[in-house]
Amino acid sequence: LPSVGFIAIPGLELAEMQASPAIPIIAGLIMLHAVLFLVAAGSTDPGILPRGPAPIVPESLGEMPLLFDFEIDGAKHTLKYCKTCHIYRNMRASHCRECDNCVLDLDHHCPWVGTCVGRRNYLFFFVFVVSCTVQCFYVGICCGIHISMASSRDNGSEGKFAMQDVMRYPVSMLLAVYTFCIVWAVGSLSCFHCFLISTGLTTREYIKTQDEEETSNSRCHDVCCARTPSFIQELRAQSPGDFQERFRSFEKYAVLPCDHPVRSVN
Repeated sequence: LPSVGFIAIPGLELAEMQASPAIPIIAGLIMLHAVLFLVAAGSTDPGILPRGPAPIVPESLGEMPLLFDFEIDGAKHTLKYCKTCHIYRNMRASHCRECDNCVLDLDHHCPWVGTCVGRRNYLFFFVFVVSCTVQCFYVGICCGIHISMASSRDNGSEGKFAMQDVMRYPVSMLLAVYTFCIVWAVGSLSCFHCFLISTGLTTREYIKTQDEEETSNSRCHDVCCARTPSFIQELRAQSPGDFQERFRSFEKYAVLPCDHPVRSVN
């Protein structure tokens, strides 16, 4: 709504003042860009892991082991058991209480997006936040220019500027104050996620390890270039059959049902 208000009033007035006819157009494009990535983040499967069948636990075992090492192509993965989904999952996956699903590289559950932010939709969420930051800067600066140009026009070539002149343009004034307040929040969020990407952490991992000296490599390539298939869509596309067979394509992501035949256990 603030972006629409800017385009409808200050943006069009700036174009009429011959500042630049592109000002409202650019604001509209940035707004459209943000909305598209918001929709993409909310409609994309974040990396929900398929549930496994409830295991039959031997009495001597008591309960399923919480951790074990699984070997794939010579590489060992430590898997963690989820009691709700009945799967051994990648250590970077977490169970979201709001969605009641395990999600790969779960960053957080975002109420604004309406879903979890995980491996498959993190890039969309990040671009959305950055777009909002750019829009706040753009609208705030343009509103300041609008107030300055309109005051100079009304006061003649002397260019006098007083508080009463500012109050003549309430929409620009309100938008300038609003964007100044909001840009600190979305700007800080953008910088924080840039930091997370550069350090190879998710928000959950950062909160858990901020008191530790553990470091990770940058995950810029994973966020921007890597493409992870949707497990839910693949399972729906497959014909019903043996559950173990249906999980074979997910082994490289270390997502296994709890009764999967273990190749190597320490």
